[in-house]
Amino acid sequence: MKTNRQKSNWILDVLLFTGFFVSFILQLTGLSLHQWIGVFGGLLAVYHLVLHWDWVTAVTMRFFGKTSGQARTYYLLDVSIMLGFYLILVTGLVISTWLDLPLTNYVSVKDFHVTISLVTLGLVALKIGLHGRWIVRVARQFGFRPAAAAPEVKLLPLTKPVPAVVSNAMSRRDFLKLMGIVGAASLAAFAFTLDDSQNAQASAAAADTAVPTEALPTQDAAPTAVSQNATATGNAAVTVPASTPVPTATATVEATPTVPYTAPTVSACIVRCDKRCSYPGQCRHYQDFNGNNLCDLGECM
Repeated sequence: MKTNRQKSNWILDVLLFTGFFVSFILQLTGLSLHQWIGVFGGLLAVYHLVLHWDWVTAVTMRFFGKTSGQARTYYLLDVSIMLGFYLILVTGLVISTWLDLPLTNYVSVKDFHVTISLVTLGLVALKIGLHGRWIVRVARQFGFRPAAAAPEVKLLPLTKPVPAVVSNAMSRRDFLKLMGIVGAASLAAFAFTLDDSQNAQASAAAADTAVPTEALPTQDAAPTAVSQNATATGNAAVTVPASTPVPTATATVEATPTVPYTAPTVSACIVRCDKRCSYPGQCRHYQDFNGNNLCDLGECM
């Protein structure tokens, strides 16, 4: 019974770490599957806590009493990991497309979600390193690693058979293999997360380059041609014969040709969504008609 429970715990831990690692690769899962993996991972973490509840309550009651330092270290590490999973689940639901909450601090909540996820990943890697002996031992017991065939022993008469000694000690090579796999997975998760963050920052920078539309300067009316006819006459009355034409003085101002004014081209920018969603963008309102892996609603239109 105890053996089967150890195997179940081993498989459960492998599923938790694998699902947690895969959730960092948004390019592979997409946002929708990422959210489902997060929910099921949270449920598995709660189930894992229920299975070990007796140990948790026992260490809690004796934390400041008679208990080993190793038990305290494991206890604090497990509490930190459970708190990390809880914060990941809550912040993930807050920024999820399922609830679609109108958050004014969406970017801050998302950054906190990513940061706590990376910190929890580091704690999980540390926990695997501390429990490496148990992981290797269970893997050997249940055939996850092929064991070498035992040499045939011929018993002499009147001698008792010597019981085979099975060593469950973890060699340095086994530890390096285990931590190599865990370390490579953790570094890959960090790399994928950093790449997603850079894409989000590039999208935000593109949206911040929006040029506000300002009132353009008005062009003054161009001067028009003015013709002025003036008749010069004296102040005194002058008798002019009816048949004599009256001399007139005409002043003509010719119109100066003007160059037509060309207004500078200013593109109006309208950002209809401030969430600046990047790939894979599975929001209900997500659209990407120009194929640049950024939501069209968050770009300068």
